[in-house]
Amino acid sequence: MKSSEIRVMLVNLFLSALLIIGYHFFFVQKRLQRIKIFDLTGHISVLRTLYMENKINDRELASYLQKIRRVLNSQPEGVIVLPAAIVLNRKKVEELKFKDEKLLEIIKRLKESKGGKNEKQNH
Repeated sequence: MKSSEIRVMLVNLFLSALLIIGYHFFFVQKRLQRIKIFDLTGHISVLRTLYMENKINDRELASYLQKIRRVLNSQPEGVIVLPAAIVLNRKKVEELKFKDEKLLEIIKRLKESKGGKNEKQNH
């Protein structure tokens, strides 16, 4: 091989590697930032449990569902929200959080009351 051929191959190899690295950092990473997950199944099951145990009423249930809808609809254009149940590698995508202080307090009290019942049954 001639030295000019080797030089062409090295330049080609360098430019190819540069293009792949640039594609990864500037395009793939931005696409990953557009994908978010939301644990809709988990939220619905918690609300269902609270409703069935009369911890929340019809009006509160409707209010929480409306708040969840607002969280999902408030995402900017181009953001894809996937159900958390279908995403295998959750470390690479952002998870949307639905935090309502009143609901968290109800869940905390419910867990404490169930924990107390379990302790009484064990003794």
